[in-house]
Amino acid sequence: MDFYTVETVSEAKVRLSADVEAMSLSRKPPHIPHRRCSTGHLWLEIDDLLTMFTFLDDMKAIDQLPMYVSSSPDNMPNLRLYDGDMHVLL
Repeated sequence: MDFYTVETVSEAKVRLSADVEAMSLSRKPPHIPHRRCSTGHLWLEIDDLLTMFTFLDDMKAIDQLPMYVSSSPDNMPNLRLYDGDMHVLL
């Protein structure tokens, strides 16, 4: 939430939805709207992504997803020191 924009998360959600639809699963995935128009838009987009991953985990199909990579390491957030090993020292 601190790093990615709403547009980036929305693009990722659309890509994940398309990849899940292309999979041959025994159940249909939950309906996830492609566009959200409300306040708290980023929270809703992230909630949709988590819903999709929860569905895939229930279906034991996460390993069937394609490998997703970043177009540039500069686009990935840095790990804060206090989130990792430094948290123990603090």
